[in-house]
Amino acid sequence: MPGPIAPLLRRRALPLLALPLLSRPARAAPAAIRFRIMRQGSQIGTHGVTFSEANGELTARTDVDITVRLLGVTVFRFNHRFTEVWAGDRLRLATSRHDRNGTVTEMVARAAEGAILVQGPQGPQRLPAEAAPLSWWNPRLFTRPLFD
Repeated sequence: MPGPIAPLLRRRALPLLALPLLSRPARAAPAAIRFRIMRQGSQIGTHGVTFSEANGELTARTDVDITVRLLGVTVFRFNHRFTEVWAGDRLRLATSRHDRNGTVTEMVARAAEGAILVQGPQGPQRLPAEAAPLSWWNPRLFTRPLFD
């Protein structure tokens, strides 16, 4: 994607946000983490992660909403919904819905058969059981095989 918006959407750069957390001791997941997404001094969106626990599982839900307007007309829209369900240190389920200007991409990853089975835009994939989604909120995962 051309222009100054592209750096905001590079998911591979998100783990850099967690570097300050690496020096802190492990602790329970926070109730919520929220960011304003800025472009040239103006807010163009939000990025939030909320957490819930039930039946020994941790669910992290990421919501990203970006709208760029020029003279009141929307010229770019991006929405991302990503949910992870963890049992201890193992991913049980991840679902993603990504909408960039009306082009929707979806992905589902499930723990099964001693692996993580992924169905997404690149077709079915079988990943190691210890694989984890590229999620910046848990820096302990950075040493594992990552997928996004």
